[in-house]
Amino acid sequence: MRETSTVPGCRGEGHRRSRPSASRVVRCAIYTRSSVGPESGLRHFTADAQREVVGAFIARHSQEGWVALAERYDDAGLTGCTMGRPALNRLLADALWGALDCVVVYRVDRVSRSFLDFGRILGTLTESGVGFVSATEPFDTRDTTGHLMLNMLEAFAQFERETLAERIRDKVNAMRRKGKHVGGTPPLGYRLDRETRRIVPDEGEAGLVREIFELYLGRPSMIHVAEELNRRGWRTRSWTGRDGRRYGGVPFSPGRVWVVLSDITYTGQVRHRGRVVPGEQEAILPEETFNSVAELLARHRQGRRGYLSLDPDGALLGGILWCRSCQAFMGHFHGGGRRRGCLYYACAKDRVRRRALCPPAPIRADAVEQDVLNGLWGLVADRERRCAVLQGVLCSGTEEAAALGEGVQNALSALQRRWDQTDPAERQSMLRALLARVEYDGGTEALSLRLSRRGITSLACQRESERDAR
Repeated sequence: MRETSTVPGCRGEGHRRSRPSASRVVRCAIYTRSSVGPESGLRHFTADAQREVVGAFIARHSQEGWVALAERYDDAGLTGCTMGRPALNRLLADALWGALDCVVVYRVDRVSRSFLDFGRILGTLTESGVGFVSATEPFDTRDTTGHLMLNMLEAFAQFERETLAERIRDKVNAMRRKGKHVGGTPPLGYRLDRETRRIVPDEGEAGLVREIFELYLGRPSMIHVAEELNRRGWRTRSWTGRDGRRYGGVPFSPGRVWVVLSDITYTGQVRHRGRVVPGEQEAILPEETFNSVAELLARHRQGRRGYLSLDPDGALLGGILWCRSCQAFMGHFHGGGRRRGCLYYACAKDRVRRRALCPPAPIRADAVEQDVLNGLWGLVADRERRCAVLQGVLCSGTEEAAALGEGVQNALSALQRRWDQTDPAERQSMLRALLARVEYDGGTEALSLRLSRRGITSLACQRESERDAR
């Protein structure tokens, strides 16, 4: 058997720092990776099995001074198509620090299955003067032909990974078309039968799912349903992961309620690429009940009354209005009942999570927007205030602020005159250019405006250029 080798003392040129000769000690770090964890029972792919082969390979070169380091670099249960592997990153860091002379692997594809990532790894090792050895590949990289073969092998490894991923996607799609469970955590109300690999109803959770649908039909508000579930002391599903940690068991939120209400799995069906097909699981909810809830959800979709929207393009101050109490973004929603059609701003933490995290109540959009505009137009007439604001924004002296102040005054004055003639989208664009942030204090009902340094400077320079052109 021949081996892949770029070992110190037997490599070609191109290394920046010298390494010990073959008669001296060559510190060899063993790197292992397996796509499955030790609990899989596949011993051939475990780190210990790879270390056994690589350790024997190093022992055969002991007369050349090869010594296996005691430090273990093992990535178990991790894919080779990503660089986000703790042991690999630790290995590269130790190579940069000069803590090793050579990296030995079972096979090249243990390092990476991405041709681009492998090139980066090999480049890092080469720049650090660290050798790279594969214990089982039948070629030698001491010459240019060996390097070519190594790159070809890595390209085939990437091709194998992509082919395998394509086959898995095809298999998942085929299973989904047949209504089979394709893995992952079963929805609330079901549990996984490990013998049949199917999801079956969990009678305890199934009752909770039916109650969620009944609560929403009684009062179509996900916020109300979440509050009622939490008032009764009910929590989301809890389980223990393979790492021994507990997951779930947290209070319901409107988002978690929506996940339950929009899951067609409860009717014995599954969705696949926009189509609904019969599923293998037993239904725990009548289809008529699910359809009734689906109609209500469609009627109260995002942007309608009572629903907080975080879309920055949906309101004049969208994206720049913040709650000072909790430093959270303030979204907007349309009021209902007597307030139907009125736009309101509300703190996202208080409105979405419904935990009373901050004191501000929802505020009328027209009122707060007019206050913001009044603050801007006030800079036109008040020269001292304008100069003080510009000093703070530009972090400059009085003379520079006063010189720029005239241009800002003219620009804001022109903007004020044509404000009513501009469309909403242009208004929002101009306001975002001028203001970096607007903070609302619910306790004092005060607004704080932070001007954008870039926007103010650009506006003033643009105004000066227009005046010079005339």
